[in-house]
Amino acid sequence: MGVDWGGGGAPCADLRLQSWWTSQAVPLDNYSLTLVLRDEAGNPVINKDGAPGDTLMLLWEPGQLTFDERVLTLPCELPAGTYELVLGFYSQQDGTFVDLPAFGPEGAELGNRAVLTYLEVG
Repeated sequence: MGVDWGGGGAPCADLRLQSWWTSQAVPLDNYSLTLVLRDEAGNPVINKDGAPGDTLMLLWEPGQLTFDERVLTLPCELPAGTYELVLGFYSQQDGTFVDLPAFGPEGAELGNRAVLTYLEVG
């Protein structure tokens, strides 16, 4: 997974997340991946949702690698502060966040939402 801050966290800059996904079996549902920038109070500022790789997960083949890229353009009026970048999965059918057997690079379970990093806006 790679994060590119583009303008270094400046307002109006692009925030780009590139990641690869795979599943050991065909998923039981179509899930959406959400990338959310949250303020210090945990409120969402902007988000980008959609199927990983823009492919419905019920169409995935076991072991298939799927590339996903999400771009968030930081609002030009974004106030200074610390923001967190959060990734999560939810069911397209009913909108509930789900715990999927997803793991980070060190093998830690991600649960239904994972804080990827923090962004300082000056």
